[in-house]
Amino acid sequence: MEYPVKAHLSMKRDLELIRNILLAVEDGKQPLSLRDDNPSEICYQVQCLLDYSYVEGKVVWNGVGETQVPVTCVVKRITMAGHDYLDSVRDPKVWSKTKSALEKIGGSAALEFVKEFARRVCLSS
Repeated sequence: MEYPVKAHLSMKRDLELIRNILLAVEDGKQPLSLRDDNPSEICYQVQCLLDYSYVEGKVVWNGVGETQVPVTCVVKRITMAGHDYLDSVRDPKVWSKTKSALEKIGGSAALEFVKEFARRVCLSS
């Protein structure tokens, strides 16, 4: 099955989608099984996870120059660092509190900061 490829891809990190990708992969699914999201957006977030060494896998990019977009991706496994991050944001209550706090500072942060903040939320609960 082919998915429509978005011509102009948002290059913003999506913490919610990153969490959903990790949860899906942990459950034995591939990221593209998250049908509610655009495949190019999913694959871009997988590329971010690859860049951060949270997963092992591959993203295939298509196009030239500034028009390159990710068209498909596969994740082989979650690394130990990826499992540590997922463990810190897994609980829905902790994740909700973490997202609320992040929204107060602009809605995004480095993954290590998010992990540490979520860990502190767990300890304070």
